[in-house]
Amino acid sequence: MSPARTRKCSGCDGALEEGFLLDRRRGFSAYAGEWVEGAPEKRLLPGRVKFLSKRRMPVSAWRCTKCGALQLFADATA
Repeated sequence: MSPARTRKCSGCDGALEEGFLLDRRRGFSAYAGEWVEGAPEKRLLPGRVKFLSKRRMPVSAWRCTKCGALQLFADATA
């Protein structure tokens, strides 16, 4: 989690607490999500997309402590 960052809910102005969305790929491997620039480009195998040559940023998920809404942010410094 990022220190000293405060955000407010865009819906109710409540306080947001930082977290992340868990991405489980195979077995017990787990990753935090990433934002990828541009539209998805399909690869040869079904369900796969190209991403290695594209700009990527980590995504943080923030939950409102008042209304429960989730907000996602892709910050270069996250």
